Amino acid sequence: MKQPKGSCRWHDNPRVLKTLCRLPRKMRKMRKYSNLAEFVMHDLCGDQCFDINKAAYIVDNPDFNCIQGVAGCTRNEFFTRGNIWQAPDAFSDHMKCSEFNKAVRAIKRPSCCRETFRNEDMIKDIAHELGMKNFTCCNVEMPHGNHGFFIYEHVIDNDDDHEALLDGINILSFCPINGY
Repeated sequence: MKQPKGSCRWHDNPRVLKTLCRLPRKMRKMRKYSNLAEFVMHDLCGDQCFDINKAAYIVDNPDFNCIQGVAGCTRNEFFTRGNIWQAPDAFSDHMKCSEFNKAVRAIKRPSCCRETFRNEDMIKDIAHELGMKNFTCCNVEMPHGNHGFFIYEHVIDNDDDHEALLDGINILSFCPINGY
């Protein structure tokens, strides 16, 4: 549903604020899980937060000359067997079977920083490869010269909402980017 002009769907929304504030504590409890980004993506994309239908988290590491898909989340493959944070093994198994997450994690390309193509072209190619038609990309600020990209199906009509989303997705930069 489209929000009235000047109205914010996420900015100052108590549910979004509550979800974002609780994420760091939840993340600390999951130190042994190398797929932490999948947990965070699930909460960020869920209806208690940004309510995003489909999203992919991609990292460009120029030092290793690679672009790697880290985590993918789609509404039709959400975990529905309880709380992901209380059933981390079941959630991790579920994500290993998620076709969309597998497609995102299978993305491996040379770094945009070392090649002649632009980030915009790479993002467009990846979005189309993942079946996203109306998509937007936000940069995730990362340490060590890496570049994170959060590609999602477009749902934002408001600048304040865009800022709220940027604040939320940058939590992903605290997640390890290694595999299972």
